[in-house]
Amino acid sequence: MFHGSTDTRPAMSADSPHRAFIRALFPSTRLLAGGLCVLWSATALGAMALTSSMSPISTAWWAPSHEANPSHQVDRLLAGAEEWNDASAAARALWEASLLAATDLGDPERAIALLDRLLEAHPDSAHTTDALAWRATLLSKTGATEAAFAFQTAAEHAPEHPEAGRWWLDAADHYIELGQTLPAVEAYEAATRHPPRAAVAWLALGRLRLAHDPAAAHAAFEAAGQAAQRPTTARLARLGAATALERLEGPEAALAEVDDAIAQEGSDPSLERRRDRLRNGG
Repeated sequence: MFHGSTDTRPAMSADSPHRAFIRALFPSTRLLAGGLCVLWSATALGAMALTSSMSPISTAWWAPSHEANPSHQVDRLLAGAEEWNDASAAARALWEASLLAATDLGDPERAIALLDRLLEAHPDSAHTTDALAWRATLLSKTGATEAAFAFQTAAEHAPEHPEAGRWWLDAADHYIELGQTLPAVEAYEAATRHPPRAAVAWLALGRLRLAHDPAAAHAAFEAAGQAAQRPTTARLARLGAATALERLEGPEAALAEVDDAIAQEGSDPSLERRRDRLRNGG
């Protein structure tokens, strides 16, 4: 028990726990007043941050996209991209705006324009690789001739990306559609360096070379068989190798290839048909 206190302030009533708590935090009247001012200021600033659409902690910014009209959502994101000093936040806004434009608004041309803006203004952002790939996909969907080079650009930008092999394949396929064989071959060759897509790329190279260079085609089909991760792909590789051998050495060499495939991998309707044709000399 302490007696003889020099504090002359009126004693708080026993039934006022809130007052007791505040008094414990701010034992002097001056500190109490200052503390209340700080508390009021923090509350006001917090309210402003939460209600300002430009603030990174704004409830408007983090609200789910379904709460706003997609067109308005895009406009709000673009406004944020213009006004924020934070480059990463601006890049994210442009990225999300492009996704909304393509999906919710069904406007791939606008989405491509937004991606171009993102890539030009923030070439090293965390969204660059995704933006390059998404741009190539949208160009492909719209039938644009730039799709081939766009997929190639995405693959070259991120050669270690898990989808880089697929981007190379897409680039090659689009080059073929454009009649550009040389860049298509180069893209397929690049795809062979990515194991998940290597077998398909080798098959494509084998088909391309079959008409003019059966020996190179046979080598490509052999590589496809070695890289194959599925039985169906392996059978296609063996059929391709048989076709190349038939052109190189004749039906007997091709029949030997087919017989070996059936012995090692089991019978298959396509292999059986090829064997029947070769046995009948047709």
